[in-house]
Amino acid sequence: MVVRRGSWGGWVLSGALLVGCGPAVGDVDDAGAEASDDGADGGMSAGSATTGTPGTMTLSGPADDSTTDSVDPDPSAGPEPVGLVGYWLGYGNQLSLPSKSDRVVLNVTDVSADNQVAGTIAFGVEGVLPPATDGNVGYPPASESSPNPRIWFPVEMFAYPFVGTFDPATGRLLGEVSETDVWATWCTLQTPYLEGDDYACVPNCASMSDGQQCTLMCPEETLVLDCRKVELCSFSSVCRCDAGGCVADPDGATFEVDLNLSGSELDGVIDEAGMVYLVRQ
Repeated sequence: MVVRRGSWGGWVLSGALLVGCGPAVGDVDDAGAEASDDGADGGMSAGSATTGTPGTMTLSGPADDSTTDSVDPDPSAGPEPVGLVGYWLGYGNQLSLPSKSDRVVLNVTDVSADNQVAGTIAFGVEGVLPPATDGNVGYPPASESSPNPRIWFPVEMFAYPFVGTFDPATGRLLGEVSETDVWATWCTLQTPYLEGDDYACVPNCASMSDGQQCTLMCPEETLVLDCRKVELCSFSSVCRCDAGGCVADPDGATFEVDLNLSGSELDGVIDEAGMVYLVRQ
C-alpha cells in the first residue's frame, strides 16, 4: 500500500482521497502533534473530560438533578402507625338511655409496647357519676332530675374501665368492659346474708312489691327494702359476697368492643350501643 501526501495537503491512498482538510503542514509526525494540540485546546461541549490511564478518556454528561429513585410503600406493611391515646367522641345508633342521648366517649389513656390498650368508655350525657354512699337504695340513686335512673348497662355518666388490644397492621381495636364495674363502690356498702352455702346482699325470701318498696317476708324477720336494691342483689346479682363483705362480681357480664381505625376515625360495634362512630378530638 502506497501512502503519499498531495500537493494540496490531503492524504491519498492508491489515488483515493482519504482526508481533505486544512492547508499542508509539515510531515506526518508534525500533523499528529498538531491534532493532539487542537483536541486539548478545543475543549468538550457535551460535558467534562478526565484522563485516566494513557490513551483513555472518560466523559461525564450533564449533572443529574435526581438523587434517589422514588420507592412505592409496601402494601403488606399496613397503615402508618397512628396514636390511639386521646379522646374520641361520637355516637351509637342503637343506644337507648333515659336521657335520650346517643353520646359515646372513648378515652384511651395508654397503649403499651405490645399494643395493649387501656382507657375508659362512657355513655350518655356529660358528667361524672358520684360514687355510692347509701347501700340501702339502688345505684345510681333516684333524684329529681332522674326519678328512675337506669340500673343496668350502660349507666350514664360512668366511665367504664376498658382494656383491649390494637393491631397496627389492620387498624382493629378489640376489647371488653365489665358491666358490674359501675357497682364497685355500691357493693362494698352491702351487708352479706348467708343463703345455704352462698352469700348475697339481700336474703332469699318471699316478697311483695308496690313498685317502689319491696317487702321480704323472711322466717326470722320482715324487711322492707328499696326495690331497685332487691333487683340488683337478687335478679342481676351484681355483687359477690362472702362472710367478710361484698364486692362487684368480677365474673359478671361483659360487653364487647370491636372498632376499626381509619385516619382520625374509629367505627364499629359496641354491645348495647349498636354501630358506633367516633372522631378523635
